[in-house]
Amino acid sequence: MAAIIVKVSLGNLPEVRRAFAPGSRMLRRVYRAQALVYAEAMRTRFATFSAGGGTWAPLSSATIFGRLARRGTGTARLAKLKAKLRSDIEADSDGAWGKYFKAVASLKRSIAKRRAGERAHVRGQRTLPLGYQTGGAQILRDTGTLFRGLSIRSAGNQTIDIAEGLSYGFRGPHPRGSLTLARLATIHHYGGGRLPARPILVDPDPATVARMEEVTNRLVAATVGGRA
Repeated sequence: MAAIIVKVSLGNLPEVRRAFAPGSRMLRRVYRAQALVYAEAMRTRFATFSAGGGTWAPLSSATIFGRLARRGTGTARLAKLKAKLRSDIEADSDGAWGKYFKAVASLKRSIAKRRAGERAHVRGQRTLPLGYQTGGAQILRDTGTLFRGLSIRSAGNQTIDIAEGLSYGFRGPHPRGSLTLARLATIHHYGGGRLPARPILVDPDPATVARMEEVTNRLVAATVGGRA
């Protein structure tokens, strides 16, 4: 999704050039240090864009409704309420019947509002019904698996050595469905059909490149100092 090249002058010291020769241990350290800077930048960007502070398209109302339903909103909550109050209702203690019917009426209003919103979405209305809460839903952050996969050494991240650098990305299955994490990230990155593109791994901005160059130069300077 992104290819990064950071150029650093090693000067003419033969021992320094040998230390940073292709495939050398020191060069691998440079790549790892650069990868850590890049990964942190992508995590920060992801968190900002998920919260609506970037250019990612907002979630559709249907996606928000689906997430709330999985969290126990509406009919699932009503079933839990019935189970919780069943013993009190059977014993008719502490005005359980009155509490139950009041809660049922409230939940039914909530369910009706959600279903009205779903019907509006089907008709092509993109906004949520007035007063309907999003429940804190964030863009591309439902289970948190994609976000965690941006951290090097996390279960969902793959950072491996290649011929002239490092390969940084996702690995492993997603906890929901049959797609791999890498495939899911690719789908969201490029979009397609009605799914908007939400780029995840992108070229670093100038500030990130500057930090990558800084950590590289520190390693080079430490090597030169250690061999002086």
